[in-house]
Amino acid sequence: GGLFGLVAPALGLLYVVARGSFGGVASAAGLAFVVAYVASLAVDDAPRRPPSPEAREAAFLQSRTSRLERLAMAFWTSSFSYFPTSLVVAPEAAAAFAEKEEEEESSNGGATHAKKPKRKFLFAVHPHGIHCWPLNMLSFPDSELNRRFPGLRATGLAASIMFRLPVIRELFLWSGYVDASRAVAARALDHGSLFVCTGGEREALATTPGVDRVVLATRKGFVKLAIQKGADL
Repeated sequence: GGLFGLVAPALGLLYVVARGSFGGVASAAGLAFVVAYVASLAVDDAPRRPPSPEAREAAFLQSRTSRLERLAMAFWTSSFSYFPTSLVVAPEAAAAFAEKEEEEESSNGGATHAKKPKRKFLFAVHPHGIHCWPLNMLSFPDSELNRRFPGLRATGLAASIMFRLPVIRELFLWSGYVDASRAVAARALDHGSLFVCTGGEREALATTPGVDRVVLATRKGFVKLAIQKGADL
């Protein structure tokens, strides 16, 4: 996450313990921490800095090699099984995915990484719902999409407000999301593929059980962006 992304949970736990032991002193320290954390949200530009392809690859590899990351992924993937998803790929899309760049050797003992798609993609996801569950297919390393096309790395777009919410922003940053402003989206697409839930908040508020409502008539910016950047939509 951002400036306090890694230390916030640990410090929060320490604060709870310390408050029980030291009372007012811990309360003052806790207040100072909260003020510092909230102030950092105003100056930390992590949500507006799309990760480079190298950074995305490093994060993906860490999810496979770090014990803590593997435990976290086991938790998330088990929860996803409650809402099972399936992947259906049209033949023309499968052909586009199959176009790979030349496999590159890493500097780590001559090891090789998975071949990356030669083309860039902009994935438009709908409907949003209360929680845009289909985005999990694109944002988590062990999804069915990633297993079928292992070289595909994509950055997600999330509403600006999500990066102003303490702790929540850290979860979005950890999952590979950036601010959904047009300028940030354009930079992210320069680095690689992109995914976005096109209906946004308006579509989420239109959620009704058993009814598939999609807000699309006034949401054409992602189409223009894909055309400008030469990305497959």
